[in-house]
Amino acid sequence: MPVLTSKRGATAQCDIVIWEGVQPRQVVTIIEVQDRLSQVKINDFRGWLKKREQVGAQRLICVSRKDFPESIKEESALQGGSVVLIVLRDLNADSIPLHFVSFILQYRHFEIESIDRISPEVSRSELSRLNVREEFLARQEHSLTDEVWSLDGRTALSLFQLCSTSIDNPGESCHGVGKLRFPLEGDPPIFSIFKGLFIRSGLSVDFLYSNQLYSVPMSVLAYEQDEHGALAWVMRGQLETPQGSLRVQFPIRQSASEGFLMRDDEVCVQGLQGAKMEVIEAASRKDFS
Repeated sequence: MPVLTSKRGATAQCDIVIWEGVQPRQVVTIIEVQDRLSQVKINDFRGWLKKREQVGAQRLICVSRKDFPESIKEESALQGGSVVLIVLRDLNADSIPLHFVSFILQYRHFEIESIDRISPEVSRSELSRLNVREEFLARQEHSLTDEVWSLDGRTALSLFQLCSTSIDNPGESCHGVGKLRFPLEGDPPIFSIFKGLFIRSGLSVDFLYSNQLYSVPMSVLAYEQDEHGALAWVMRGQLETPQGSLRVQFPIRQSASEGFLMRDDEVCVQGLQGAKMEVIEAASRKDFS
């Protein structure tokens, strides 16, 4: 961020910057994180305070893996509500106050080993009516990952996605032969997507698949503020699979209704292409949104 008093265009590095609202009532918060095994030193803290002034931020949040020394807590208190000290702690799974929830998080690896038969159909009269018959019939075969199919005439899906949701036992580790059957005039319908058009089609596929489930051991981190207790918890896990290393984490926060919030769009999965975490079991799921 630019140093406001600098005539030569100096900048200051901040770990995280949050802008709230719009000018002239915009509130700027900078977050400084120390991920070390030692406590934050008082001079480092004073440097963060100076940086807050230099960049014109109204608030400073300091995050550390170790508790802050009393000298920093005392100086922070003198700043009023403009400075927040947060400690990130490793907890035992039993320490998180979600004893009413039993998590079994699993990584599902679905693989199509071979396509034994694929037979797409489409009405040539429908193609002629849409004036795309020659172009459609001349197109190349699509891969498993091309999203050129739809079940509702709105959402695009790949052949891989259709196959992965069609097997009888997705909750088990198994190998087998799968079958997709969508008659041209049958129900439910399937559509081919071509040049933005959803064209009623038929599809028949026989494939050999492998479906593997891996349980992921989870650890718990807590963000804690003095006098306020835990502000949020982070579930974190890592698993080595034959397909590579998988890392997952997601936050859990307490809601205004004293329930707990876990949002799917905040689940972070890294390490494997297309990996998806699934909550296989969560008792009292109604307490989550």
